[in-house]
Amino acid sequence: MTKFQKNHHLFSIIRIMSGVQAGSSIRLIFVAILLGIITPLQLLAQRGTMSDLREKQQRLERDPDHRSDTAWINTINQIAFIYADSYPDSALKLLQGQAQQCRKIGYREGEVDTYKMKGNAYQTKGNFDSALAFYDSAFILAEKIKYKTALPGILNNIGLAYISLGNYSKALEKFYATLKLSEADNNKFVTSMTFNNIAIVHFFQGKMDEAESFYRKTLAIATAASDTISIVLAYNNIGEVNIEQKKYGEALSNLNHAYDLATRKNIPELLATTNNSLGITYYKMDSFDKSIRQFEKALAYSRQQGNNSAICRTLVGLARVQNKSGLLDAGLANGMEALNMAEEMGHTQLQRDANEIISDIYQAKGDDINAFKFYKQFKFYADSL
Repeated sequence: MTKFQKNHHLFSIIRIMSGVQAGSSIRLIFVAILLGIITPLQLLAQRGTMSDLREKQQRLERDPDHRSDTAWINTINQIAFIYADSYPDSALKLLQGQAQQCRKIGYREGEVDTYKMKGNAYQTKGNFDSALAFYDSAFILAEKIKYKTALPGILNNIGLAYISLGNYSKALEKFYATLKLSEADNNKFVTSMTFNNIAIVHFFQGKMDEAESFYRKTLAIATAASDTISIVLAYNNIGEVNIEQKKYGEALSNLNHAYDLATRKNIPELLATTNNSLGITYYKMDSFDKSIRQFEKALAYSRQQGNNSAICRTLVGLARVQNKSGLLDAGLANGMEALNMAEEMGHTQLQRDANEIISDIYQAKGDDINAFKFYKQFKFYADSL
C-alpha cells in the first residue's frame, strides 16, 4: 500500500457519534454521525451551523445561571464537536470544566458527551492514548447510567483510535462489539457504518477482498435505505480498494458513479471526497494533468464549505502530484499553505504530511538544507504518532 493511498484512505473512516441532544454537523472525509437522534441527510442540511450555535450560546448566556442549563451544555458540546476536527485545541479549551459542571448539576449524559468530544479532539491531535482515556471514561459512565444510545458511537470511536495506533485486533474487537449492539436494536444505519469501519481495518491489513466484501455490505444496507450519503461513500471506498488492486478501470467506474450521485444531490462535501479519490486514481495512472484537475476541483469544494481539514489534505495531495510532475514552485506553495493551516489547527497528522511533501519538494529542487530541515519536522510528528 502506498503512503499516498493509506494517508488518504484513513480519512474515509466513518466516526460514529451519539448522544448530543440537538442538531450537529456532518464531516465527510472523517464523517461524524449522530446516532439515534437525527438522519444523515438532516445532518448534512445543518452543515455550517456554527454561527447559529454561537448565536444560541450567546442567547443562553444572558441568563446568569446558564452554566446549570442543559441546553447551554449541549450547545457547547455541539460547538466542540465541530471544532474537534479542525481546531482541537479550541475544542479542548471550550470544554474546560464542562465535565465537572455536568456532575455538579447531575447531568450525566452531558458528562458522557463531553468526554467523547475531548476524545475526538485528542484523536485529531494524534494523542491517541488521551483519546482512549476519555473514550473509556465516556463508555464506563454511559454503561453505568444506562445511556444506551451513546454506547455504539463510543465503541466505534475507540476502534478508530486503535486503527490509528495500528492495533487492528483491538479495533476489530470494538467494531464487532458495536455490531452486537446495533443488530440487537435492529439499527441498520449503525450496522452499515460499522461494516465500513471493519472494511477499513482489512484495507490497512492489505486484505482487499475482505475490505471490498464489507464495503459491499455497507452499500447493500445504504441502498435499501436510499441513504445517498452512505451509498456515495461506499462506492468511493470500493473505488479505493480497486486503486490498491491496480484495477484502475474499475476504480474510475465506481468513483465516477459516486461522483455522479453526489453531483445529482449537490452535496459539496461528497464532491470534495470523490474528486480527491479521482485525483489519486489519475496520479497512480501517471495522468498528472487529470489528477491536478481533480484535486483542484476538490479544493474548490472544500474551500466553499470552509472545511479546513479537507482543504489541508487536498493541498497536500495536490502538492504531491505537482512534485511528481515537476511543478515544484506550485507544489511548494501548496505544501506551505497546508503546513500553515495544519499548524494553526494543531493537527498533528496533517503537520506530519505537510512537512513531508515540503521536504520532498526541496530535495527535488536541490535545496538539501531546507529538505533536511522539514524532514526533521516530518520525523518529529511521525514519531509522535
